[in-house]
Parts: sequence; C-alpha cells; structure tokens
Amino acid sequence: MIKVEAPQTAELESLLTRFFNENRGDFFLCNDREARDAFLVRFGVGGCTISYCDYLGYDPDQRLVAFDVALRRNDEAWRIALPSHLAEQVQVDSCCGHFFCYVNHQDYVLKPGVDAKAFKQAVIAVLEQRGAKYPAEHNVGHLYHASDEHAAHWQTLDPTNSFNPGIGKTSKKKFWLS
Repeated sequence: MIKVEAPQTAELESLLTRFFNENRGDFFLCNDREARDAFLVRFGVGGCTISYCDYLGYDPDQRLVAFDVALRRNDEAWRIALPSHLAEQVQVDSCCGHFFCYVNHQDYVLKPGVDAKAFKQAVIAVLEQRGAKYPAEHNVGHLYHASDEHAAHWQTLDPTNSFNPGIGKTSKKKFWLS
C-alpha cells in the first residue's frame, strides 16, 4: 500500500503504470473505503502471531520472538533470510513492513524447546552482519543495547543518570559509573 496526498496521485499512477508495463505485477487505486480498510490490515498482521500463540496455547513469552528492524536504504532483501540452523528452529513466522522506510516487523514463533534468548541473540548477530538497525521505531527500551551515539546523547541530556537508568543496557549507576 502506498499512501500519498491527492496532488501526487497522478504522478504516482504514471510511475506505477510505467513500472508494471515493464515488470510483472499490477496495482490499483483504492477508493476511500478501500484505503481505510487496507490501512487497518497492518494491525491485523501485527497481532497475528500473538493470536496464533493464544489459539495453540503457547506462552508467547517462551515461544514468540519479535524484531522491529530498519534495513539499510540500499538493501535489496527486505525479508530477513535466516541461516538454515536458525530457520530450522522456527515453527512459523510473520513479516510486514514499511515499504519506503525499510522497516520490517518480523515475528518468529519458535518450535517447542528452542531457547528464545539464544535464538534472539543469534538473529541479532545476523542483523548486525547485514548492517541493519534495531529496534527501528520504538526506541531501545531496556531490551536492546543502545548505540554509542544514543548513550552519549542520553549522557548529555541526563548527566546524573537519574531519569531512566539502565536504558539501552547502559549503566544503572549514578553519574553513569560502571
């Protein structure tokens, strides 16, 4: 789905017509109702793996690993292709993304007995090797290591480390002590 302001519709339609005349595929313009409905699909996709876990009685904390990943701007492989030793650990996966900003939401429901923490760290290593950044949209919280730039920025904003100690797996100690 590509959403543009009304004055840009004709130009985009022309570009897409040219593109699909030279390549496989097709497109169509949505009316207002179709556009509203299509926009809602992303929320359904976002919750599908949670619903899948609920339906099968899986504990999502044990079996679901989710990534919010920003790929490189020149990345041609939008979907995260896991090496076979990691792909074998996945029961089902779901992917949706933001077309022009290269952000993917990739969820993995793991097979029984798979160590979710080890799986996550192994996938993070694959992402780092690709040059991807994570999390892409929702900040690092306390789940991910902050980049050096993030940590330096926070230290500038909060030199006493009083507001959110430990964010981005940084120091939880006063004045950022190790």
